[in-house]
Amino acid sequence: FCITLFSSLMGGMWAQDTLFLDLQPAIRMAQEQSPNAKILRYEYLASHRDLAAFQASLKPQISLNADLPGFSRSINNISQDDGSSLFRTQSLAFSSGSIFVRQELPITGGSIFMSSGVSSLWNFEPLENQLWQTSLLVVGLNQPLFQLNETQWNLREERMEFRRAQINYIASLEEVAQELTRIFFDALVAQKTKEGAQENLIN
Repeated sequence: FCITLFSSLMGGMWAQDTLFLDLQPAIRMAQEQSPNAKILRYEYLASHRDLAAFQASLKPQISLNADLPGFSRSINNISQDDGSSLFRTQSLAFSSGSIFVRQELPITGGSIFMSSGVSSLWNFEPLENQLWQTSLLVVGLNQPLFQLNETQWNLREERMEFRRAQINYIASLEEVAQELTRIFFDALVAQKTKEGAQENLIN
């Protein structure tokens, strides 16, 4: 069976391109070029990306924070034991760093976190000394009470939206396949009828 496409008009005669297609290749071509199927396919892909992005946000999130060494030099008013004031030059250097890990808990709607950090302070003048402050490991749980589990609800909503887009896209492909199948066999019947009529005329 063939599908004839008229492409241009040249010299007063129709120039035509004939494309021979079986049913399955014709269905695939129609599904790829159908405007409605293309729109629903883009919606399906967008919904798939949204679901993947939301699921990725439920994985452990790690953040690193660091303050580069800073330096401060100033003249400060320092109170003395006898109540007098003494202006002294102070020179300080400071830096800090920390790591923070957070894991969402979709079942409860809360989250668990761990952190560790260190900070340092160098005093160069008037007295030279160095101070360190560390928090080796801090573990905490953040759990809202008497509230809607937004994480679980949003995850369910994203899955439902993805499923809806998937069903609509598959349904559009089926509609295109059914319509093209109907047209294909209508044209085939018409062609066979024409061939039969031509044979009758010859006989």
